Amino acid sequence: MKTTRKLHFALPCILVTLLTSGCLTIFSEMQSARMAGPGRFEITPSYSRIWSSESSNEELTDNLGVRTGVGVSDTVDLRFRFEHVFLDEGDGWNLVGFGPKFRLLKDHIALSVPFGLAFGEDIDTEDSFEVQPTVIFTVPMDKGLEFNTSGKLIVFLDDDLEQDERIWAAVNIGFGISTDLEKYVVRPEIGFFFDPNPEREGHFYHMSVGITYYLGEKKESAK
Repeated sequence: MKTTRKLHFALPCILVTLLTSGCLTIFSEMQSARMAGPGRFEITPSYSRIWSSESSNEELTDNLGVRTGVGVSDTVDLRFRFEHVFLDEGDGWNLVGFGPKFRLLKDHIALSVPFGLAFGEDIDTEDSFEVQPTVIFTVPMDKGLEFNTSGKLIVFLDDDLEQDERIWAAVNIGFGISTDLEKYVVRPEIGFFFDPNPEREGHFYHMSVGITYYLGEKKESAK
């Protein structure tokens, strides 16, 4: 199939997901279902390594990124993300994402809807637009420990792709570790990116770590 042929050709030299026609993505999550809350700003620098099932588990990329969030209300944050992708050849790409995060169940379930694009040398930015609707779950385990998992769809908005080639999926599992979850959180995470169509191949993995810092005093918005 068209997608499989392109995957096998591209894997030795690209980001985890140069799937077809220049579509790129990042799929780690590095956040919990908690909201920043009104009056607070959060920032999460992170590092990731990416592997592919199609290349004998050979590492494909190293990524350095930063995720930020600002609380608009008790139930809505605005989020921005930037990530630089380092390739073995010394070149690299940049990816950005931005969009809202909504509280569904306080401190336990949230919905994030980031839109993203890529830019850099030899990147067709107009073909890289995507949206990643993501459901995030958080389970408190102890005073300074929480379990986080998320599931997302990656929807590429490139008109040159066939309809069934535009949707991929990812699952992430991680922890939040801290002596004070209201001030900072260390976030180790692993994830799996895959094509939900069983007739096509192309599975990718990441191992990441980030640290979230909270700035500002958390306050309740007016009712």
